[in-house]
Amino acid sequence: MTINISGFFKDPHYPFYLFYQGLILFALVLAYKLYYKSAKNRLSLVLLLPLTLIVELSGDITTGSSWAYYIFNLFEYSLFCMYYLENCKVDRYKWVVKWSIPAFVILSFCVSMFYYHFKSLPSLNINVEGLLLVVIYVHLLFNLDVNIAIYKHPDFWISAGILTYFGGAFAYFTFYRTLLHLNYAETISLFVLISIPLNTILYACITISQICITRNLKYFILSN
Repeated sequence: MTINISGFFKDPHYPFYLFYQGLILFALVLAYKLYYKSAKNRLSLVLLLPLTLIVELSGDITTGSSWAYYIFNLFEYSLFCMYYLENCKVDRYKWVVKWSIPAFVILSFCVSMFYYHFKSLPSLNINVEGLLLVVIYVHLLFNLDVNIAIYKHPDFWISAGILTYFGGAFAYFTFYRTLLHLNYAETISLFVLISIPLNTILYACITISQICITRNLKYFILSN
């Protein structure tokens, strides 16, 4: 793995990278402040967002860091599940989500070792993660607290971001390896064009969710 900071700034898309990385950092600051103010259900985001920022930055300014996504994929799924478990008021299916974490970790590790050999981008792992999270967050979305307007609820924005990101990325990652063999350069270019808006939407939604709590902190602390 080599560092190439100058190459990052030569990339014509670097302003967009900086923008959504700024959203990640802003969301992290808000989540940490909320956690410090007794909103303990922000812990999963306090743990997830700095890991996300590190992986995004390493992918932008280094080469040969694709292995990091194999590790990050495990943490991302586990921490998004943790967020669901912290914030969903319906206990009926929580045990399924809890057991899905070790099952996903084992499955992803096996796929990474025996199929990808920790090389290239783990598109299959990401798609499996996405399918599971879409199901989980659709359930969260349909079990929101109806005492406030839906657009003021943080879990609405978190759910919308996850559904948009993984729903949008699913088709691309399904054909990623095939496209890569057909035309490597065009596949990478397409990945950039798809990932920038999807990342921006996801982290904008996470940021908005923290703003929703900040504007009505007492209500969301008491409701949890």
